[in-house]
Amino acid sequence: MGGFVPYVVRKNDYLAKIAYKLGFDPDSVWNDASNDDLRKLRPDPNQLLAGDLLHIPDPGDNPPPVHTLNIGTSNTFVSPDPPTVTVNQTFEDGDADTYTRKAYTITELPEQTGLSTGDDGTATFTVPVSLDQVTLVFTDSGESWVIVVGGIDPVDSTSGMFKRLQNLHYIAVDESYDLDNQSNNIELLRQGLRRLQAASGLTSGASSLPPANGGDNSAADSEAPSVLETGGLSDDGTLDADTRTLLVNAHGC
Repeated sequence: MGGFVPYVVRKNDYLAKIAYKLGFDPDSVWNDASNDDLRKLRPDPNQLLAGDLLHIPDPGDNPPPVHTLNIGTSNTFVSPDPPTVTVNQTFEDGDADTYTRKAYTITELPEQTGLSTGDDGTATFTVPVSLDQVTLVFTDSGESWVIVVGGIDPVDSTSGMFKRLQNLHYIAVDESYDLDNQSNNIELLRQGLRRLQAASGLTSGASSLPPANGGDNSAADSEAPSVLETGGLSDDGTLDADTRTLLVNAHGC
C-alpha cells in the first residue's frame, strides 16, 4: 500500500534535485494534498528552506530495480541523463558595460558553447540537477565565479532576505548572518532594506544610514519616518507585501 513520508529539506535542496535523487515525479508530489501547507509557505519549489517538510512517496514502496548480470561477458548499463534547471545569474559593476554581452564558459559543462550575457549582464544557462555548483569563467578577462545551484533561501526567510540584500550590495560582503540568534539579524536587514528603498526612490533619508561597505550598524535617525525605521520588516522577520515585491524585483528572484 503506497504512502507518503516526510522528508526534511537540507541546505541547497530544491524539488527537482530531491526528486531526481529519490526517484519520484516532482510535479505530482508537489501538487499532492499532503504538501498543501508547504506550497502555501513556499510558492516556488525551487526555493526551499532547510528544515522544511516535504512529503514524498515512501522509498520502501519502490525499491531500485535489480539487474541481472551475465557471467563471462560484458554487461552494459546506460544511465538516463538527469533533468536540468535553468540558472539566471546577473552580474553588475560600476561600469554598465563591464558584464554586458560578454562571452563566458561553464567549466563543468564544456558542451555548452556560444554562451554570452545579455544587455543587462545576465548569464542564462542550464545545469543538470546532479551538480551542486558550477564555475562560470568570462572568456576575455578570465574572471571566474563559483555559482551554487539552489543555494539561495526563500525571500520570506530572514536568511533569504540577507543573501539577496548582500548580493545587491545593500549589506556589506563582510557581514555574516547570525544562525544562532536570528533576531540579531533584524536591524542589519532593516538597514539593507532601507538602502534598497532609498535607491528605488521610495524613501528619503538614506544619508542617515552608515554605508553598506563599512561603518557601524546603529539605527537610523530616531526622528525618521516609520517606514525608514522598519524598512518594511516586522520584529518577527515578516516582510510587508510591497517590500517583498521590491526585493524580489531588484534581485530577479
